[in-house]
Amino acid sequence: MCGRLSGRVLMLLIGSLMLTATVVAQDRFSDNDADWWHRVALQAAANVGSDDAEIQQIGLENLIFLTVFYREQLPMDYLFQAVVAAYQQAPTEVNRTLARAALISIGTPAAIAHLHSNGSRRQEQLARVELIRVLQDQRAHVNQF
Repeated sequence: MCGRLSGRVLMLLIGSLMLTATVVAQDRFSDNDADWWHRVALQAAANVGSDDAEIQQIGLENLIFLTVFYREQLPMDYLFQAVVAAYQQAPTEVNRTLARAALISIGTPAAIAHLHSNGSRRQEQLARVELIRVLQDQRAHVNQF
């Protein structure tokens, strides 16, 4: 019961963060065309696939933000493949946790299946916490401008 309750509270927290930041975020990029979004997806995949741990980390954080707030403009299957590759070659456990968080933010059946089959329940919970942290950090950054 306690685990079920904490999961519900966590989902409520994620939902409230998303609602709060959505209005601010969507004003920023709403006027961009499909070609611009295509280039964003290519760059996101390149950053997520970087051999440099810091670039990969920042890329995963940015990807989480983009997939939460702009999923309708992005090719989720393409980004899913990039995150799976990043997960498999993550140079640090922090990056592996971020890749799990990115899978959650992508949210497709394939992403969730990969998440469940490649890690423990505890690792998934840590990824959910990391997802919230990333969204809070991104929201704070977006609100500065």
